[in-house]
Amino acid sequence: MAEELTFGSISHLYRGLAKDIDRKEIAKRFELPQEVFESWLHTLNFIRNCCAHHSRLWNRELAIQPKIPRGDIWQLPNRLEPSQVQPSRRIYMILLMLAHLMKQVSPDSQWHNKVKALILLHPEIPLFPMGFPDNWQEHEFFTQ
Repeated sequence: MAEELTFGSISHLYRGLAKDIDRKEIAKRFELPQEVFESWLHTLNFIRNCCAHHSRLWNRELAIQPKIPRGDIWQLPNRLEPSQVQPSRRIYMILLMLAHLMKQVSPDSQWHNKVKALILLHPEIPLFPMGFPDNWQEHEFFTQ
């Protein structure tokens, strides 16, 4: 059934589950609180739609901001200096979310290394509009 549903339908289905315990159990599989996982599905649906309709993402502020889990690995600077870009509202946060989800569903995946290599392959592209802090390569998701 999941292969036939759109990402938006999956997000709505999750949000509409009658029992809170069901939402919590699904979110637990991804090592996230239920409200965070729900917001991530909503944000990722927005991102998916941007990609499907060829919208700009690289320097876009997210219209639908994901909730950020607690924990040291999720601590991001509020704003990058001098640009005042908020990493939690840019594609950098999406990459962290995807790295976390990939770690849960496919622990041996090298997705995070491929993303890192792609970014390093293009040093001419400024990273701050995407919300990357100066020390992004030191983040746990990119050093595994």
